[in-house]
Amino acid sequence: MFMVPGIVLKLCWLIIFAHSGYTTFQLLNQTRHKDWFKILFHLAIAIVALSFI
Repeated sequence: MFMVPGIVLKLCWLIIFAHSGYTTFQLLNQTRHKDWFKILFHLAIAIVALSFI
């Protein structure tokens, strides 16, 4: 059975956290229409990813 090294998993969680944080930031900067569900969704993903790091 193939096991993924721990450092690779940490790097993946870091990438997920960074992408979700960036997407949340981009959605918050929209001036006309803020889709609050998407903002909360990406923020939740960032928090969960941060807890795994």
